[in-house]
Amino acid sequence: MTDLKSIAIIDDTHAIRLLGDPDADNPLDWPGDALESTVTGHARSIDPAAWTRHDRTDPLIDAITAHNEGDALETALERHYERRGWTSTVIDLEGPSQSDWIRLVVATDPKRYCPAEPFARGELTSWWRGDVYRIELLKAVTWTSDDGRVRTEWEPIDSIGGVYLDQQEDWTETARRMLDIRPAA
Repeated sequence: MTDLKSIAIIDDTHAIRLLGDPDADNPLDWPGDALESTVTGHARSIDPAAWTRHDRTDPLIDAITAHNEGDALETALERHYERRGWTSTVIDLEGPSQSDWIRLVVATDPKRYCPAEPFARGELTSWWRGDVYRIELLKAVTWTSDDGRVRTEWEPIDSIGGVYLDQQEDWTETARRMLDIRPAA
């Protein structure tokens, strides 16, 4: 997960907070039939079935997978997707330990989805690293007790989940844009 400052004060009464989003789904599980992936290598701890997604009505994918391996498999899959009019890319996703890695061919139909390369390097890589967040808009609420003590707390009033950020991105600007926060006049 990217190490980011987790709260930013906007003004005296509002702030924004960045939290990890544990509910974010693997982008390969997003609905639709314009996205496919095939595992070409993985650590023993990885279940390739959980990462393989392709049209089961296309017998060529199964034949290509059964008769090729390694670089030959990747080349054959990329050629198959190119003939179909799809874009594809090979991506290595590596975790913090040697037992966390997988190599995939990711393919997309660019007419109905984004090209494969930016999807794999963007959303998929961010999800793998844990760089998917929930951004909350907070409002300061002040409480005064009967004996005059004052306490101010930040309470969430709005939030957006499933926000993909990379390490260079300024999350506060993203939050301002997504939550339509305008500078104080």
